[in-house]
Amino acid sequence: FEFSHITPALVSSIITGFGSDNARSMGSVVTNIKKFFRYLNGAGLSTLEIAPTLYVTYRRTKHIPPFSIEEIRLLLCACDRNTPQGKRNYSILLLAVTCGLRKSDIQGLKLSNIDWYRYEIRIIQSKNKRSVVLPMLGETGNALADYILSARPHGTEFEYVFLTAKAPRRPMITSAYNDMLLRLCEKASVPKIEGRDFHSLRRSAGTWMANSGVPVTTIAQVLGHSGFHSADRYISADPKMVLCSLDFTGIFPTSEVYR
Repeated sequence: FEFSHITPALVSSIITGFGSDNARSMGSVVTNIKKFFRYLNGAGLSTLEIAPTLYVTYRRTKHIPPFSIEEIRLLLCACDRNTPQGKRNYSILLLAVTCGLRKSDIQGLKLSNIDWYRYEIRIIQSKNKRSVVLPMLGETGNALADYILSARPHGTEFEYVFLTAKAPRRPMITSAYNDMLLRLCEKASVPKIEGRDFHSLRRSAGTWMANSGVPVTTIAQVLGHSGFHSADRYISADPKMVLCSLDFTGIFPTSEVYR
């Protein structure tokens, strides 16, 4: 076999064909192709310059489908606000979709984190230890106040806001949030979609902001991201937001790689 017969088009077709059925293994494929051509070039067996994109480590990004506004409305309506448990679940859902809080931050939310005078929530995020200050919408604040004053057990030793509905009263464990959402989805007839879980509520908040034209820098600040590029995933969730700002007028290919 003559290595000189290898063309960029051949390499591209191999990667495309393999990637269609083996997306999770593409990182290894790209890495091995890079090593292979490094050897060929070093041994003088090939002078082919592979496209620079092949030298970027392939990273598979997990897509987390958001909930639609109508689905969130159904979930909120499924909360029986005449019961302590329903008041609690209603507050949790609103915190997730209006403030974009992670499950871990809702779980760790304390009474002292709520500034009722400024109607703000002040926390240090458990994931990245970043401090964020989030304004509460009137509906969210009212739901929280209703739960704390009329549904949350008084005299408990715990400062955490959300406690179990049944004795012994204690802070909710991590799995309880996904279980709560699953039960509400079943009650509201919201379809179960693979990959969609409690974190999708936070993704929904970011997606709605992006769809409404909120700048990515603002989305990153609200969600407490370390960089604004973290908000790109919310823009990509809406096909209408995927636009090319420039066409290719006046840009000419310089090698056959781009043909």
